[in-house]
Amino acid sequence: MVEAAWVLKLVEVLPDVPPLSAKSKKALQIVASGKSFSVNDMAAVKAKELTTNHDIKALELVLRENFVNDGLLNNHLELIHFGVTSDDIKNLAEALS
Repeated sequence: MVEAAWVLKLVEVLPDVPPLSAKSKKALQIVASGKSFSVNDMAAVKAKELTTNHDIKALELVLRENFVNDGLLNNHLELIHFGVTSDDIKNLAEALS
């Protein structure tokens, strides 16, 4: 949720970042709402964590893979986890939970 909301905000405020397509924006809004994260997504993050040894990095990589597989965010993938630390993401996620 936090990573997706962060990308939405970055697109709004960073100069020279192209706008999101309507489809990409909707996909990010769905992820940011928390309604799309499934048990399979969690399993993918946990599996990726076995190789990264880092929970938030694993989440970042799975999010990127999901958006690549969906053909979305092609011009915005670098904004996932841009300018934030893992603690920033964790602290906000814990507050939301």
